[in-house]
Amino acid sequence: MNLDADTLNHLTQVISHVIAPSFLLGAVISLVMLVFGRMAAVVDRLRELNAIPETNKTRAWLREDLPRQRRLLGLLKVAAVLSLASGAVTALLIITGFVMAIFDHDHAHGMAILFILAMVLFIAALSVLAVVAVTSVSEFDHHHGGEGRG
Repeated sequence: MNLDADTLNHLTQVISHVIAPSFLLGAVISLVMLVFGRMAAVVDRLRELNAIPETNKTRAWLREDLPRQRRLLGLLKVAAVLSLASGAVTALLIITGFVMAIFDHDHAHGMAILFILAMVLFIAALSVLAVVAVTSVSEFDHHHGGEGRG
């Protein structure tokens, strides 16, 4: 393959255009890891709460937290899907830039649309995580072990 100056300039331009999406992809990966880590903690908490026998008068009241934990898990699933979708769109954005360069097509408009979509999905995932953050802490979280209310 013989690369002339125009082709090299175009390739350099495409590479410079995918730098920002590459950073976004790194942020998305961090977000996905955070969401899945939080999901694991909520699943562990659900298992712990489900293991409390209703006959255990000291700790049975903690089972009242089951609906909140299930809501948190549902919200985290939504955040996971949104963040994974953002990552997929971001990866598609990077691939699209290079494919368009190979075929010598203008890539700016398509990449701009994909970047906007990736950012909207990322912001939606962050918004869901904001709801999770607000919902996460309650009086159930202030007790440890065999402590009861009061």
